[in-house]
Amino acid sequence: MIRSVPQGSRQSLFFAPGHEPAQGHEYQFNLDSDEGRQTLAAMLAFLQAHVPSPLASPTGASSSG
Repeated sequence: MIRSVPQGSRQSLFFAPGHEPAQGHEYQFNLDSDEGRQTLAAMLAFLQAHVPSPLASPTGASSSG
């Protein structure tokens, strides 16, 4: 089941125009850069806060097979 993220959970990561090194389009996919790793960490933290773990058993589910 899909659930929406509560309002007020908006996240943004902004690098000012004078930031060095300048960040190109889709910099977040470059995990060799500090900025790319920072973006990945922020995205993972957001997901952990708002998305249930796929390893958690659904409510009411039996663990026996």
